[in-house]
Amino acid sequence: MKKKNRTGKLSLVILGIVTVIFLVLANKGIDIKYVVSNGSINISWFGETKIPIKDIVEIRLLDELPQMEKVKGVEFFNLRQGTFFIEGIGKVKVYSPDIRKKMVLIKTPVMTYGVTPENAKEFISYIDMN
Repeated sequence: MKKKNRTGKLSLVILGIVTVIFLVLANKGIDIKYVVSNGSINISWFGETKIPIKDIVEIRLLDELPQMEKVKGVEFFNLRQGTFFIEGIGKVKVYSPDIRKKMVLIKTPVMTYGVTPENAKEFISYIDMN
């Protein structure tokens, strides 16, 4: 009898943890923000990543959704965040609330970043102006 009771409690704890994770990702998952200001691109999602514009060596708009393999990070419905291996490019730090949108690759000497802003062409133009 005690074994069944422990199993039931463990199941409730696991269900509670999964529910909390789901709610956090559902809330934060769609809230990746890209802001260009003060000479850098600031990416906010559970913290902040700054990419100095002066360090950018290449910006490229991908026309198609690339083949991606997760190295470390989150894949949740259309959300992608973390390090992914992208065929033909290599390791990319991806911050995408919706992978169905066009991806902008931002290459620096240290890292390549992948972002999916609402309007990719406008985003690239705005970076070029800064």
